[in-house]
Amino acid sequence: MSNPSETPKSLENKHFEIIHLSSYDVILNNDADSNTLSQLRSELGDDEKVFSFTKDKENDDFYIKTRGLANSEIVKDLRGGRKFSVPNKVIYAFNSLTNELGLASKVKSVVEAEELQSLIRSFGFAEIRMIRPLAGIINKISGEKMMVYPLVQGYSMSKTYTSEIKGLKAKEEDIKTITEKLIGALKTQGIEPYDLNPWQWIISIDSAGFILNLIDIEGYVRS
Repeated sequence: MSNPSETPKSLENKHFEIIHLSSYDVILNNDADSNTLSQLRSELGDDEKVFSFTKDKENDDFYIKTRGLANSEIVKDLRGGRKFSVPNKVIYAFNSLTNELGLASKVKSVVEAEELQSLIRSFGFAEIRMIRPLAGIINKISGEKMMVYPLVQGYSMSKTYTSEIKGLKAKEEDIKTITEKLIGALKTQGIEPYDLNPWQWIISIDSAGFILNLIDIEGYVRS
């Protein structure tokens, strides 16, 4: 593909809306609600707006996760543990982001199934949720890629022990049990969650109680 801003044929999908700008490509998840999509179209409408959006560390609505590519353009094939050279960083970024956007609905249905909801309630949680990505952003010059999620305020398990969360019944071993159960459920549905681990969760609190949130499924692939 000679033009890095050209949409790969595999991405011509009703679930995605792709906005081509001079320095960025923006991939919107059309499964998001209409108000959110309207807000994102407004905030990501030109290069200057995208740059400001991705550098905003105090965004009250969205969480932006940056995923850069190594300068060597060597990446790991998660399915086989091999390394290979990427001839076009932008195409690789497209494939990576749209893989996550495309799998999100199926992963959400597995995560929020009643079997897992019953399990997490036994550990004192009110609900388990999968936070779906809203948009992907690609810097066509650097190959840097970013994913946009709804902002979830809470305790990251990568930085917090369960014992530090006042009133929470669940322990570290319970989070591990939930994670292992979810891994098995995803594999049963033909999804390999390569980077799912007990430190990936965010625990939030709302009127219902403690909520266990899963964010970021970048390393998941169809088996």
